[in-house]
Amino acid sequence: MRKQVARDVERLLALKPDKRALAVILGGMKQSGASREDLAAFEERVLNEAPASRAAYTIAYDRWAKNNKTPDDHKDTAAWEKWNAAYRAALKEWAAQFTDESWLPDSYLKASIEAGEMSESEAVRAMEQSVHKSETQTGGGLGAYIDAARPLLMKGWSPAKTAELPEKAWLHA
Repeated sequence: MRKQVARDVERLLALKPDKRALAVILGGMKQSGASREDLAAFEERVLNEAPASRAAYTIAYDRWAKNNKTPDDHKDTAAWEKWNAAYRAALKEWAAQFTDESWLPDSYLKASIEAGEMSESEAVRAMEQSVHKSETQTGGGLGAYIDAARPLLMKGWSPAKTAELPEKAWLHA
């Protein structure tokens, strides 16, 4: 099976793939048992040819996760705070770098709110902008409203305005 996957990868590479196919090829290389050197070289190709893509984000995330292991002790709040701060810093960088992944800025925003890095007014304004972006780009949807409301509700911020978001969600369900 690995030999067949390796042949398929070679065939795909010969077709001069565009950036959308690079993730599939990378996955095939991993499944085929390609050497670490070949994988690293292809990852660099992905990062160079499709720097804003999902494939590039996945490579960056995997590398980050390898170098930033989650704390072993789930009760060690200091270690988790340190890990979460590093993750938020990475999310901020990734949101700017991997622009094909439109969900990354919202993930950074939510993590920042949960960490208390934003004031209530900043958080509410940012979430309103996030919902507006979602409505404009995809017509909104249940997830967009619920995801925007959750971090604000967890903080107990702007309850009247935040309560409108789940109501909008039900209208889109």
